[in-house]
Amino acid sequence: LKGKKVKDGVQLWICTHNGAIELAKELGIDRIIKEAGGMLFSGCIYCLHAVTPYSDMKLMTDSGKLSYYRRALYGSQLECVEAAICGRV
Repeated sequence: LKGKKVKDGVQLWICTHNGAIELAKELGIDRIIKEAGGMLFSGCIYCLHAVTPYSDMKLMTDSGKLSYYRRALYGSQLECVEAAICGRV
């Protein structure tokens, strides 16, 4: 993501645990994600995917659990980030 931008009209959500977010802050990775247009979240946000407008969004995920509960394209973390930059899923 360094030096790149998430495509207009695309949202990049990176969901992880608090420990990973704290490490990202220490290493400056959170800043790179935010400058690229991404957002870091901790905890469970799967419930958001059942609520409008999120329920109608196209979704790509590296989470088998999320893709079980919601129609989504499954890919690796790298594929998800590349899709956010290119704007294609």
